Amino acid sequence: MPYRGGVGPSILFTLTVDDLIAYNMHWLKTSPVNRKQVRLRVLLSIPVLVIAMMGVLTAAATRSTTGLVVFGLTGAMSLWSAVLLPRYIVWSAPGRIRKAVASGSVRAPGPTRLWIDDHGVVVSEYSDRSTSLAASAIESIEETPEHVFLTVGPGQALIIPRRVGEPVVQAFLQAMNWHRAQRANALYVPRS
Repeated sequence: MPYRGGVGPSILFTLTVDDLIAYNMHWLKTSPVNRKQVRLRVLLSIPVLVIAMMGVLTAAATRSTTGLVVFGLTGAMSLWSAVLLPRYIVWSAPGRIRKAVASGSVRAPGPTRLWIDDHGVVVSEYSDRSTSLAASAIESIEETPEHVFLTVGPGQALIIPRRVGEPVVQAFLQAMNWHRAQRANALYVPRS
């Protein structure tokens, strides 16, 4: 479905690797799934750390070198898993994304046009393909100072960099929200 000038608002921009990194960092830090996983790791590590500390104290009292090593390593691995591993994942994400794009395992970003057709379908055109989504398929709209993320699934979003200009971004969001509201109103049938 090629862009037909004048149908709905259109945004033309070049998506960069930094935009992909910004979305992934946002998702890693704000995703309910990731937050739940970190909370679970911390909760599970508490009893392991308590047992490891008791084991270390017992091993120290009995002068058991093997016990000290085993319980010390158990405590250290629990601490690594609960506290350090989540931070390492966030810290290493930009490098892993750059490497994935450079190797070709992730499609390199490039020129992108987002537009809304007269039926409220959000169309994302790239140089080699296009994707169409009903405005109602967008699960959430998440905004940061530099980007707007139109979330379509776990870890998946259409990325709009604000560098294209705030009036353009707001016009696009306003049109999309209008279509989403129209769709929601059409589905709502009041009881008589």
